Amino acid sequence: MRVKLLSIREASPSARVYRFTSTDGHIPVFQSGQYVNFRLQIGDSQLSRPYTLSSAPYEARGENPFFEVTIRRNVPYLVPDYFLENLHEGDELEANLPFGTFYWEPLRDSKNLVALAGGSGITPFHSMAKEIAFGKMQGVKLTILYGSVKSDDIVLKQELDVIEAKASESVAVALERSGIKINTHCRNGECGFCRSHLLSGEIFVSPVGDGRRRMDKEMGWFHACSSWPLSDLKIKIPIM
Repeated sequence: MRVKLLSIREASPSARVYRFTSTDGHIPVFQSGQYVNFRLQIGDSQLSRPYTLSSAPYEARGENPFFEVTIRRNVPYLVPDYFLENLHEGDELEANLPFGTFYWEPLRDSKNLVALAGGSGITPFHSMAKEIAFGKMQGVKLTILYGSVKSDDIVLKQELDVIEAKASESVAVALERSGIKINTHCRNGECGFCRSHLLSGEIFVSPVGDGRRRMDKEMGWFHACSSWPLSDLKIKIPIM
């Protein structure tokens, strides 16, 4: 299929994230851990290169679907050089996906996963972590042991920090576990039944799927089912 480059952002001093969409708006269903194969024309050479999808499967669905790859260059090399030096927003490439069997299979695998990664090898586990944090791999727990030669060149560090904050226990789950009743329906921040007021403390709300109105954000209202505590909280919740 033909894909269009939507954006480029830094993943570390030596790596960048490339976000693509399909020119016809359809991205095939894939699983965390699979890869996309790009067909490239570099000078007189026609070649193909596989890159693991670092975005989560849920991001390839919905109104504005996309997929991402994270490409690192720590030494000069043909294809990373081409991506980092020649690709710009709006450019189109030929790509095929999905490929690969490196993904979680519920009929085969444990729900307690331990991942070993180094450098840009974090990409499949970043995809899995995002999918788990979004609630699409229910019951799966992922522990990542990740090594990097330099602490200031950890690929996707900022994104992983955000996922870690989101993957902890939501406010609604903490209330339920403590025996405090709270009215929830959608469990993903859309319906507003668990709308609560933050009086003190800090919470994390993912920008993806944040169903609050602007005034709610400004006045400290939040949806307990899709908010995660970053400190002790003092809140008002709706009475059932």
